[in-house]
Amino acid sequence: MNHRIRDFIRALQRHLREAWFPIAIAGLMFGIFGVFGLAAGQVQEVLANYTDGARTEFAWTRALVSVFAILVFASTLRHWTARLLCVNIHAATTDGWTGWHRLFISTAWYAPWLGASLSFAQAHVASGGSLDWQDLPNQLTTHPFVMLTVSTALLPWVLIFLWWLGPIAEYRRQVFASNFARFISSAVLPLGFSALAAYFLIMPPSAIELSRAVGPVPIIGISLAVVTAVGCYLILLSRRRAFPVFTPVLLLPVVIGAFGWDDNHHIRRLAEERVIERPQIADAFYEFADASSREPIVLISAEGGGIRSAHFTAMVLSRLADHCPRLARRIFAISAVSGGAIGAAAYQASLETMPLEGEACDLSENLPPGPRQLALDDMLSRDHLSPTLAKMAFPELVQAFLPAGSPDSESAFVPQTDRQLGLELTFEQAYADAFNIGAGQPNPMERSVFERASPPHLIINMTRASTGGDYAASSLDLSGVRQRHPWLHDFRCLWGEERGDGPTDCSGAPDYRLSTIAATSARFPVISPAGTAGRINGHTYRFVDGGYFDNSGIEAMLAVVDHLRAQPDFETNIRPRLIILHIDANPYSAEGEQPRPQQDRRLDLDIHELQAVLAAREERVRMSFNELENLEGALAVCDVQMIAMDTPRDITLRLGWILSDASAGELQRQASIQLARPYQAGDLPLGACRNPNRPAKPSA
Repeated sequence: MNHRIRDFIRALQRHLREAWFPIAIAGLMFGIFGVFGLAAGQVQEVLANYTDGARTEFAWTRALVSVFAILVFASTLRHWTARLLCVNIHAATTDGWTGWHRLFISTAWYAPWLGASLSFAQAHVASGGSLDWQDLPNQLTTHPFVMLTVSTALLPWVLIFLWWLGPIAEYRRQVFASNFARFISSAVLPLGFSALAAYFLIMPPSAIELSRAVGPVPIIGISLAVVTAVGCYLILLSRRRAFPVFTPVLLLPVVIGAFGWDDNHHIRRLAEERVIERPQIADAFYEFADASSREPIVLISAEGGGIRSAHFTAMVLSRLADHCPRLARRIFAISAVSGGAIGAAAYQASLETMPLEGEACDLSENLPPGPRQLALDDMLSRDHLSPTLAKMAFPELVQAFLPAGSPDSESAFVPQTDRQLGLELTFEQAYADAFNIGAGQPNPMERSVFERASPPHLIINMTRASTGGDYAASSLDLSGVRQRHPWLHDFRCLWGEERGDGPTDCSGAPDYRLSTIAATSARFPVISPAGTAGRINGHTYRFVDGGYFDNSGIEAMLAVVDHLRAQPDFETNIRPRLIILHIDANPYSAEGEQPRPQQDRRLDLDIHELQAVLAAREERVRMSFNELENLEGALAVCDVQMIAMDTPRDITLRLGWILSDASAGELQRQASIQLARPYQAGDLPLGACRNPNRPAKPSA
């Protein structure tokens, strides 16, 4: 018995040494789709534009392209596993195959299909369905995900049966006996990859549309197929030349990184240096308060949370602008982070394309969406994940094996390889398309983030990777806030000059686009890497998602309020009616309902350490909001309101950068409901302060 076990282990080790690479890639793909369910949520958003009882169009084109990509990927794994094991899968029979050959080749072939099948099943459950084997025939015709689950589980068996079927096998053997057929079959994948890498490197609008049309699954599948083919070819080359080729190539990115030549993630600049005179925040606030007379002044904080937060923030702000422009004009500043920064930036840009009109104010929830809300819904309901993945899986994959830039350079050698650029470009293109901005016309998403002549001013928060500090980019000069809150850094003042005891002169510095800074605030791994602003005074400044420091945007707003209240004549002369709204995109249980219990099944990435980090971050948001309520209790502000979502019953509102139609519709519905709750007719804080002990300054 021990002898048999030893022989079994040796045989297993020998075959693993020969074919470990494609088997590892197959296991990776299976793990991504099947075990952790990491892709299940995104698969649902990509394909399932429906929920039970509320169906819309199912994305069948994307589904078929995804299945085809899985076929290409699985075929590549099978082909190269066979070659590494010295087995000819193009022969008419399997004569000469051992049990180990069958096991390894079958594993490489079936693993991607099984992972995809499990992912489709999980997406079906996540969309509110259930798998009922007794009712399977009916579910196959009524539930697209059930059909995909069953078809991707059975299709590989059918294809293998046809592959080895006598007449087909003989014909196939004759075809692959020709040099032309072998050349075509071996050249189509690398040539296709090269063409797509060049196309996505340039990234014209048509490339963005192509990536959205095929979706994330084919992009990753085709890219991994090429990785498999190249890696296996290098392994075979190493065997033939008796010289290690695969290992040096595999270690090349590590070596490049060790010398600091691997950073292609520089934050894209609009201008290398530009003088912009921004008003001090207190001066801008005083001017705004004088112009407002006895009207309230609104300050807004917007929480992070990927596309869910971006969409919900934009829906709340745009609904406010469409149906209550009188109150929207009173917004002085918006402190936003991560996805909230994307939504706030899109809203601010819309004010240039579609200025506020009228003095109406009716936030009743039954009112239909206005033109601004519809346009921003169109912009943010698109697939923003696939263009980012296209950059990452094609040009940036090639860049990983080449020097990207020197350690002291201010930009990468080929900055177009940065996958973050895909995220920025997709937002810019989607905005232009949603608001009918033609080619050559100015796009507000591409203008300077530091130039804003009138409110609302954005305060976009980012986190410095090495220190965890909060850096805010704004059209307001925030350097004065640091006198009382030294933890809040003005991003533009990184390049500033000290002026004795006074505030730092931050007028001369690099300039950045609105889309770039908003997307930098949303740099959450793995999709978006840390962005390098530059090397300043011997220190390299890299920035990640602003939610690492504070995912609510409230802390920066509290610092601003404290700074303003510390001004000598704030209480005696200005005495403004401050209203603070916090837009929270994290779903909460509706009033009177019990919180939804934690699910045991792993429909999403379910690593406990990550759960703890995210849960602690949400708890920090509640602490920050409590500080806002304390301001109201201390009679410092008129009103504090949280615009938060109820947990939907039938739809899972996910993070990431892609929304299904059903999810977008739910976010739009929630915006109308949640904004109407605190501001019903006759209860709007436009003429009177909710806090009776906080009167406005007397009129002159």
